[in-house]
Amino acid sequence: MLWLYDEAWPELIHPFAQAIDSPKLAMPGQMVCLKLQDKPDWVRLPEGEKILFDDYPADSLEDWHKKHDLYVE
Repeated sequence: MLWLYDEAWPELIHPFAQAIDSPKLAMPGQMVCLKLQDKPDWVRLPEGEKILFDDYPADSLEDWHKKHDLYVE
């Protein structure tokens, strides 16, 4: 799968990071884990700094990139 769909933003397509073919992506300082309400108890979260959401965060991917000055038109 190369993308994610969310009913909150029906006009947007959210590509998975591994689907973006660019060697110039910076290493992330933290990861975002979402939809934890649906995570089975036996699934462990990755180690490292992370931001956790039970469902989708309020911001879209576009909003997040704009807040972090990473948005490209």
